[in-house]
Amino acid sequence: MANLFFDFDGTIADSEPGIVNSLKYAVAELEMKELTESEYRTFIGPPIYDSVNLHYPELNDDQVQEAVQVYHERYVTVGKFDLRIFDELESTLQELKTMGNKLYTASAKPVDVLTEILEHFNLAQYFDGIYGATDEFPAKTEILKHAMEMTGSTKSDSVLIGDTMNDINGGQNNGVKTIGVTYGFGEVNGATMIVNSPSEIISAVREMF
Repeated sequence: MANLFFDFDGTIADSEPGIVNSLKYAVAELEMKELTESEYRTFIGPPIYDSVNLHYPELNDDQVQEAVQVYHERYVTVGKFDLRIFDELESTLQELKTMGNKLYTASAKPVDVLTEILEHFNLAQYFDGIYGATDEFPAKTEILKHAMEMTGSTKSDSVLIGDTMNDINGGQNNGVKTIGVTYGFGEVNGATMIVNSPSEIISAVREMF
């Protein structure tokens, strides 16, 4: 029926503990200024490099790269599995597959880490392809474009599902419909449809197609 591209952080899982604690570790290690809890939460979703640049404009590029490296070192060893899969999420994936849809990820999380997490939580079985950030495709718009090209998806049969404006903008930049979820970490203004729980994604897809 449709090609469904899922964001991960804030859409599939509440990954705040692992991400925020890894950020705080990097801030402490490099003696950077501490942020508020709400500011730390804004790092969830967008590329980490962009968020460090935004919140620490006083850092030069080498310092930003160092902060990202320290964050990743902690995240990939300790933080990546420190998350909770949202209630109803797995049953939602099962039903969407039963309906005949193709499921993919389109996440700004590094693709190797994303694959490990999905396999660890036994969710990889539901996805026909896993697409995440790489050196060549670091941001949501490019990741989704690449995923669509690799899967032969078209604008008319594709949907991006996510919880932040980074997701909604990425979908719109590729000319596809979007489903914004309100149970995640950000705003989803301008999404084609907005849902309040994972199970509502099912009815939204049915209505779209």
